[in-house]
Amino acid sequence: MLIIPLVENVFKHGIERRGLSNLLRLSLTKQGKRLNVEVYNRIAHLSLPDTGGSGLNNLLSRLKILYGENFQFDKTEKHNYFIVRLSIRDCPTKCVNRKCGVQLCSL
Repeated sequence: MLIIPLVENVFKHGIERRGLSNLLRLSLTKQGKRLNVEVYNRIAHLSLPDTGGSGLNNLLSRLKILYGENFQFDKTEKHNYFIVRLSIRDCPTKCVNRKCGVQLCSL
């Protein structure tokens, strides 16, 4: 559920309907108990109204509730590309119930 807003963001801001140069690169890796996610896309030059960017802000709020300080989130614009990196430490290796009642499972 945490990766969906990252991909939705690409389709909202990084895909031109008739563009031939669209690009989406999604990388998921797990190193021990660390989950790493990277989403890389070309920035589309669309004339859409600015909606305030609530999708990524909502994601950050959810990450803080679920993982406290055990994650890193970085977004960068570079050379007409948008890159989002998410790294979650202590990613569970089996299903566990957290204090907040959310069940988390390994990949």
